[in-house]
Amino acid sequence: MKQIRIILFLILQLAVLATQAQYIFISNSKRVQLLDSLDKKIQLLRTVKNSFGNDTLLFNSLDVYHYHYFEINQDFTEQKQKMSVIPDSMYKIAKRIKWKKGVAIALLRQADATSYLGDKATAVALYQETIRISQLQKLYHEQSLALINLAICYAYRKNTTNDDWEKTVEYMDKALGIAQKHNDIENIHQYYNLMGDFHIIRKQYDKALKYYETEYPMLQKHKYMIGYRTNLAYLGICYLNTLQEEKAWTFLNRFFEISNTNEGSYATYLHYTVLNELGHYYLNVQKDYKKALQFQLQYAQNIHELPLFNVTSHYETMVKIYSGLKNRKKTVQYQKLYLSALDSLKLETTAKKFSEIENQLVIEKKENQIQMLKNKGLETDIISHKKNIIFLIISLLFIIGLFGLLFYSDYLKKIKNKTELLLAKERSQTENQIINAQETERNRIAQDLHDEVGNSLAALKNYVSQTNLELGDKINKIAQDVRNISHNLASIDFIATTLSMAFQNLVNRHNEAENIDYELIEVGNEVKLPAERELIIYRIVCELLNNIQKHSKAQKATIQLVYEAKSLTIIVEDDGIGIKNKVNTAEGIGLKHIQTRVAYLNGKLTIDDDGKGTIIVIDIPI
Repeated sequence: MKQIRIILFLILQLAVLATQAQYIFISNSKRVQLLDSLDKKIQLLRTVKNSFGNDTLLFNSLDVYHYHYFEINQDFTEQKQKMSVIPDSMYKIAKRIKWKKGVAIALLRQADATSYLGDKATAVALYQETIRISQLQKLYHEQSLALINLAICYAYRKNTTNDDWEKTVEYMDKALGIAQKHNDIENIHQYYNLMGDFHIIRKQYDKALKYYETEYPMLQKHKYMIGYRTNLAYLGICYLNTLQEEKAWTFLNRFFEISNTNEGSYATYLHYTVLNELGHYYLNVQKDYKKALQFQLQYAQNIHELPLFNVTSHYETMVKIYSGLKNRKKTVQYQKLYLSALDSLKLETTAKKFSEIENQLVIEKKENQIQMLKNKGLETDIISHKKNIIFLIISLLFIIGLFGLLFYSDYLKKIKNKTELLLAKERSQTENQIINAQETERNRIAQDLHDEVGNSLAALKNYVSQTNLELGDKINKIAQDVRNISHNLASIDFIATTLSMAFQNLVNRHNEAENIDYELIEVGNEVKLPAERELIIYRIVCELLNNIQKHSKAQKATIQLVYEAKSLTIIVEDDGIGIKNKVNTAEGIGLKHIQTRVAYLNGKLTIDDDGKGTIIVIDIPI
């Protein structure tokens, strides 16, 4: 009787907890109390004798505990370490009692954890197995949810393709069809909410807006759901980016009225995501750097809980904001933070790739084992069907011959490719030797100018200034020119620095020494190129700036670096008299040198001159 009372008490408590679980926005203190209560129930259930009833109660308790545990605001690293522990326990319980529904739910939780940890390939396999089991057992909510989460795997990949997007839409449409057929309100809202989110990721705010507007009146009936706050937030963001700012703030103000970062990890994530989106909107669309800074500083309050990818993106945004505010000190400060975070992110990405390769090898090993078993079965069938042996042998000989031809053809291709690679390597080595020889000579000349000519001019200036101040000033100007030439000739170690930093130093040096206002603008994520290529690019821009200073009669000049997936575009623009109005042999030779260097980089050079300025565009493949 005592054991029965305990079980009835647990059932009652779990019914209450299941009701509470749907309310995601509760304070962290209440959530901690709830977890303490759940922990006691779990410990008690572990002491009770194994049975289907007790094990299902333990399974459900673990599921609710897992949900609320990861809603507490905590360190991202700690979350990663514990994410898959409870789903694995749930799966073992369900398998032990042969509970199909429990297996489907546990697989779904395992897939969610695996996807969260970055192993998308394994997550996809787990979701597909969940869908198969759910379909057989008529678990429509789990089937629809697995389809939605499978779509998320494809939509949130780092470099999504058109094929990924087609799969995303296909799985989302299937999930919606099942949810609507069985009146699954939660997954219907998930569909509209996530389809809007997918379009926002692709910067298609007008398309995203349609989904959120469709969802909004539906959510008025279900304000307790997670999607209500999300809908308000992203309606505001979509209206902002479709230039309906007044309407946007109607929804954003309502969102901020109910937003509370002390109500779980999702509430925190949503709050700071909106701040980040607002910062990007005022930076990229309105060019209001002060407002952008205001929202990014608020977003930075949560930076210690963010993944490294988001931290790196934040630092890059701060570089652009302070650059727009002309605050060079802060720009350099955040540039250093951004480069440091970027290096760490590259190491993390490499580690993930190795992990994915290891997982793929495990999957391939299992597939090979399955194939071996199939081959054994095939051999048994051959023995039992003697009439097919001759046909099979002939077929095998034909296949072997075909594969032999294919392997031989592949062997010839490899020899050809190897020869071409060797020739290309020799050409590259020769070209590198030429470049290195040029740089060595430049460094020697730069050193001579600095040590000998520079020191001589300094001594001459000190001597002349005592009797003729005007001549002394002229000598000082010549000495400054010599120093600038020396700086321009000296090589830069692009293994230790970046194009961005090198160009910023170059612009700063020109701004200090010349009467032209130079500005550096960067667009996109900087891609690190081989050091020798970056040095050639740097030399090209130096030559262009020298031409502007000597011949353009410009008041302002701009250097733009535009990073795209497969190319780097350099745009150098000035408001001077234009190339057509100049007759200068030296500058013509300089342009020929630039054209030669661009051709060496397999790039393309375009010059646009309207007589009121010059725009030079250089496209270089990455």
